[in-house]
Amino acid sequence: SEKSYKTTIEFGKKTTSYDHTGVVIESNDKVITLDDIKSVLPKMTHYQQEPPMVSALKVNGKKLYELARQGIEIEREKRDVHIFKQDIMSYKFPYLDLLLSVSKGTYIRSYAMDLAAHLNTVAMLKSLRRIQSGSFHVQNAKVLEDISIEDLIPIEEILDAYPKIQVSDYIADKVKHGILLDQRQYHMQEPFRVYNQSNQMIAFYEPIGQNQYKIVFYNGES
Repeated sequence: SEKSYKTTIEFGKKTTSYDHTGVVIESNDKVITLDDIKSVLPKMTHYQQEPPMVSALKVNGKKLYELARQGIEIEREKRDVHIFKQDIMSYKFPYLDLLLSVSKGTYIRSYAMDLAAHLNTVAMLKSLRRIQSGSFHVQNAKVLEDISIEDLIPIEEILDAYPKIQVSDYIADKVKHGILLDQRQYHMQEPFRVYNQSNQMIAFYEPIGQNQYKIVFYNGES
C-alpha cells in the first residue's frame, strides 16, 4: 500500500547508515540549487532502488542490519519503486524538506542517496516522519487516553489493502487449527486475508519462504 512521509534531506554528507545516526564517511561543499533539484525529480518517479544495508530485509535468513553491525556489506537486489508525489516544502541549502508518497518497499534513506547521485553529490536523511500508510493518516490519530469504543475499526477494513482468497470448507477447517498453506493451494508474494465460503474473514497469513505461508492470527469461531 502507498505510504507518505515528511522528510528532511541534508546534502553534502554521506554516512554509514544513510541517515544522521551513522558515521560520516564522505563530505563535500558542492552547492545544490533549487533548480538543480527540480530538474532531477522527474528521474525519481519510477526506478530500480537498492535497499540500504541498515534495513530489516532478509538475505539468506539474515537481516541486513545484523550483517551491517558486523561490518559486512553484501550485494542487494534492486527493486522496482514508484514515487507518486515529491512536493518540495522548503529548501535552504543544504536542507531539503520534502513530502513524499511512495510505493510499498521504498526506502527513503536510499531515495535520498539516489537523488544526491543524480546531482553528483552525496546526502543523508536528517529526519523522517511517516504521516500516512494506506488509508490511515496521522491527522486521524489519537492519544491512547482519548480512544473510545466508537474509534475501533473492523479488522477487515484495516487489512483491506491486502489480497483476499476464499477457501473451501475443508481448508477453512484446517485453517482453524493453524495449518500451513503452500503453493499447492495458493501462490502469493505478500500477506493475505483468508475468507470462508460464507465470505467471512477467518484468518490472516504471511509468506515464510519456500512457497509456504503461516497463520498470523485466526479470526473465526473456534
